[in-house]
Formats: sequence, C-alpha cells, structure tokens
Amino acid sequence: MDGTGCYPDANPPTEWSTTKNVLWSTPLPNKSNASPVLMNGLLFCCSEPNSLLCIDATTGKILWEKTNALEEVATPSQLAKMQQSKIEAQPLYDEQRKLHGELDELKKTLNDTGSKKKEEESRVRLMEIAAKLVLLKPFLKPEDYHFGNGGFARSTPVTDGVNVYAVFSTGVVVCYDTKGNRIWSRFIETPILHLGHTSSPILAGGKLLIQLNELTAFDARTGQTQWTANVASTHGTPIEVKIGDTPALLTPRGDLVRISDGRVLASKAAQTTWCASPIVHNGIAYFVRDTGHIAIRLPDKAADTVTPEVVWKAQAPVVDENLAHELNTVLSGFGKILCWASPVFHDGMIYTITLFGTFSAIDARTGSVVCEKTLVDYKSSGQFYPSIACAGKYLYVSGKDGMTLVIEPGSECKEIARNKLEPFIATPIFDGKRMYVRGEKTMYCIGEE
Repeated sequence: MDGTGCYPDANPPTEWSTTKNVLWSTPLPNKSNASPVLMNGLLFCCSEPNSLLCIDATTGKILWEKTNALEEVATPSQLAKMQQSKIEAQPLYDEQRKLHGELDELKKTLNDTGSKKKEEESRVRLMEIAAKLVLLKPFLKPEDYHFGNGGFARSTPVTDGVNVYAVFSTGVVVCYDTKGNRIWSRFIETPILHLGHTSSPILAGGKLLIQLNELTAFDARTGQTQWTANVASTHGTPIEVKIGDTPALLTPRGDLVRISDGRVLASKAAQTTWCASPIVHNGIAYFVRDTGHIAIRLPDKAADTVTPEVVWKAQAPVVDENLAHELNTVLSGFGKILCWASPVFHDGMIYTITLFGTFSAIDARTGSVVCEKTLVDYKSSGQFYPSIACAGKYLYVSGKDGMTLVIEPGSECKEIARNKLEPFIATPIFDGKRMYVRGEKTMYCIGEE
C-alpha cells in the first residue's frame, strides 16, 4: 500500500463468493476486527481475546498461534495495583448504576421542582464518579469496567520485515519473530477510550509508536519506553508524515508529534475529537469527520511549534433524522458518528463511505462533492466499518455483513460488482492478484482460479 489507501500494483478479482475465486480458506480460532498484515509470504493476524497468528499466505496453513494474556505479561506489582483499583472502583460502579436507575425513574415523573433538583444532584454526582473512575481505569483490567463489546484483538499488527508487533485492548504490547519466538512483551496501561481501543501500532525511526491513553514511543528492539506525549487517544490510527525533513506523526485529531523526541508541534489541527484515520497526499492531510470533512496543508518547514493551514472544509452528508434515531438505538448513541471507515485518495479525488452506506466522491482540491449516492441500505449490508481500499483500477467498499462493492473511480460512482462472504469488520488487504479477507470465522485468499 502506498500510504493513501491504494495498492496501485494490485490486480485482484472483481467477483467472488464463499465458493468462487477462493484459492484457500482457513478456519480461525476466534473473531477479530484487526486486518491481517503480509510479510515475505506470511500473513499475521489477531484472534480474540489475545492471540497472534502466523499463516502461510500460499497455502493458508496456520504455522503458529501465540497467546498473550495480561496475567502472564504484567508484573506482580502491576497486577496488585489492578486488584486494589478494582476494590476502589467497585463501590463507585455500584453507585453509578443506582444513580442511572434513579434518573430513568425521574424521567417518568412530572417535571416538578423536586424532581428537577434531584435530577441535577444526581447528574453532578455522576460527573464526580466519572472523574474518579478516569483515574482508576488505567489500572483496571478491561473486564472490570464497562469496556464496550468490540473485543480485545482489534488493532492491526505491524511488521518491520524481521519482527511483528501487536497491541491488545488489555494494554499488552508484544514483539515476535517470524518463527513465533517472543522477543519482548509489556503491559503498558489499560485503555480507557469508550468502546475500547482500536488504534493500530506504527513503526517509524526505529520506534514502535502506540496510542493507548497517551502516545508512547518504544524502542522496537527492546520494548523500552523512549518518550510519552500527552496526546489524547482516538479510535483511528496516526500516520507518519514529514514536516520539512523532520519525521512526525499525525493523529486523527490533527495533532503533530515529532517522532525523534515526542514534542507536540501542533494540537487538534483537524478541529475534532472523533475522526477516522487521516490520509495524506502531496503534503495535504484529509480528515473525514462527523462534523464535516477538512483538508489541511502540512507546514513545509520544521519548527518546535507549527500551524497547519486549513485548505478547505466541506459539509458531511446530512443524516436523515429517522435514520439517525434508529442508528442511535442500534449503536448506543453513536448513530451520528458518520464515518468510521477511513477514506482513500485516488487521482485527485477523496472517496468516503458513511456508517449507513452513503458513498461520496470529493474533489481533493476544493472539497466539493462530485458524486454522492446511497449504494445500499445499511440494513442489508451492515454498517460500513472497514476502510475503503483502491486496488488496481477499482475501489473496494465493504460492509459489516460481508458484502463488498466494487466501484469504478470517477465522477459517476459506478458500481461494477457486489460480492458476499461471511461477516467481517477488518479491512481487506491486497497483494498482486490476491485479496486477503479476515472474516469473522475464516481467513480467505481471493484470487482467480
């Protein structure tokens, strides 16, 4: 992949099913939202709750599986701290549940003065409890607090050609060689982001960069911490960019962090706290946001403090109120988070897909919408979580239920084909004439038979 979501040298099939153009399929031990990663004929993927697997990309044979339980990685003092935090947190959670129950009952009563006063007191107390729990959560096991239902193995591994690195939502970070030997492992902290941790690790400048509650750089060889930057986590993954000749990391919020020492050069340039992973092309970073899309120009000279320039802002697709209400019910209040899938850049256009299936082609120079249409009803395809990929001549757009639409890039948003596998959330990857899909239960290698 070239860093913009494109595989320019790929030429995968445009049609497939569970039986058509499947070169091999391998049952996996459990589900995972993490995409596979390919290195020298080996596929690495994750499996719930804490496994890293290596698969022969030619045959589909599982070569090894390694588990990485929190209890075997964390130190005795870290485990003791978790137990003490659990003891302190339990009465707060009990009170929190009680107050939420009381608030639900108050909503059913008449809006008299007494009810309003009690409601306000309860809300103030809930804020106090939340503030205390924020301090305790980094030292709790994820199962000891409301974590969300997405699982623990949701971050895509990364490889430097020699070793493979993975992070789990338990706060465990591991490094293995290609033979399955563990080089190092560490428990860092429990991620506290609502719905759990999904950001994937990045390798840059000999460092392994991971954004749990903060952004941390580790020596990739040893696992030793090199620096920590006070940059809030998001569900998207940062990307490596250049500010002049200086390597930096760009987060989904638009924070710019110097890779050499962790200095924060700019904060929240994307003007959002919730965003899919950005993409960059020719010094312009593009962010797909629930509040509207934005393009910013990265500075061409390095300094200790920089100010990215806003190139354009564009309105996000308008959410139908009935659909928003329905999605909020299905997704526990997150129905208005429009774009969970990362966009893709191709030939001067940005392509996006909303959670509920509205596909847009946007002029990368101006932010104007060239084409916008609802490709499929979200009820028939599931929500659109996987990122868009451009492989060879076509765009591959996947829904949660396993449907992938093949679309011709351009101003018409022309659909070429639609194909169905088992459900999946992981983004497919491409190599030559092959496509690899990490299904809910199966790893598929798609190619012309």
